Amino acid sequence: MPPMTCLEGPDRIERAEFLARGLRQGSPRSLGVSDAERVKAALTGRDGTTAQTYVEYLHSLYFFMLRGCVEWAGRWPAFLEKRLGAEAAELATASAFSRWRESASALREAANDEALPLLQRFLAPGKGSGAANDAGAINLEDQFTALVATPVTSFQGLLACLAARQFEEAARLLGKYVGQVRLRHDLLICYLWTYAGAVNRTFGQALAEEGLRLSFQDCSFNGPMWELFGRLAPTDLAAVLAEHLRTHFCGSERDGSVEILEEQDCFRLVCNPCGSGGALRRNKGKRQATDILQNASPSTWGRAGEVPVYCAHCAQNELAAFQRFGHPLWVTEFHPDAERPCGWTIYKQPWLIPARYFERLGAQAHAKAPSARP
Repeated sequence: MPPMTCLEGPDRIERAEFLARGLRQGSPRSLGVSDAERVKAALTGRDGTTAQTYVEYLHSLYFFMLRGCVEWAGRWPAFLEKRLGAEAAELATASAFSRWRESASALREAANDEALPLLQRFLAPGKGSGAANDAGAINLEDQFTALVATPVTSFQGLLACLAARQFEEAARLLGKYVGQVRLRHDLLICYLWTYAGAVNRTFGQALAEEGLRLSFQDCSFNGPMWELFGRLAPTDLAAVLAEHLRTHFCGSERDGSVEILEEQDCFRLVCNPCGSGGALRRNKGKRQATDILQNASPSTWGRAGEVPVYCAHCAQNELAAFQRFGHPLWVTEFHPDAERPCGWTIYKQPWLIPARYFERLGAQAHAKAPSARP
């Protein structure tokens, strides 16, 4: 029998050679369930070995995500200072910080957690470009170590409970740990949104789009990400992207659930909502949801007055893939109604991607099927 693909078989953590690490694999239906729910199920079944396997996997994903968000936050002021000078960067940083602090302070989860005051100190304007370190205005390692100290303590306590087979206490610590990581994730995503919004309001859409693209492009994970994604089979790419979406706390309960559907020509990953732009869009009453790009462009999929500035990042990923490979590796099913789900679609062959997905990026041609042999 041929080996199982990443989207076949039982739900499991199995080494994927293309990642050189473990990857959660299984049927599309099973991979839509959040990683935290898998840990909970193992705890309920008093299966400490499985619970530890999944929680250690989850921990590595969470911390990779947080580190990436921290770095991206540092790239924004560095981009703007390089592009327009220190005074312009300071102006945008002050505007972004003010709006971010107002929104972040309203988060109920932030009241008894040191994450908000820590990030306030790190993200406050007046720090300059941070030319002495590679991450821009934020010292990446100092910020990251301080920011994750409390979740690390919870994680270590969780492992100790598993070793002692104290499953009820482990379940309590799991909920605490996930909540701590989600708060830090949400605070950082909110900052990324408000910074892009501040640039859009202060300097215009063109610079906001440029900053969104270049600040992300300059992050250390960007190059390896495209190198990996460009060589993956569609089944493997679907499994890796589903992992990414779960780590972003997708789903109405913000637990990391995502619907995975296999169709004849594609895999669809449906987020209701996605855990970054979608979650912020549904957070009614927060002013960052009004940071809409008013002009149609490839970064808005040709839409005018419908795409929030942070969500343009998804269109730019399609553009980045098109520039590298001649076609998007996945396409975004964006909906202007925040109450509707969004998602990513991975086509099984480039020539199966409908022409409209190229046209909305401003491309005049799309991938062609290979000629039939006589």
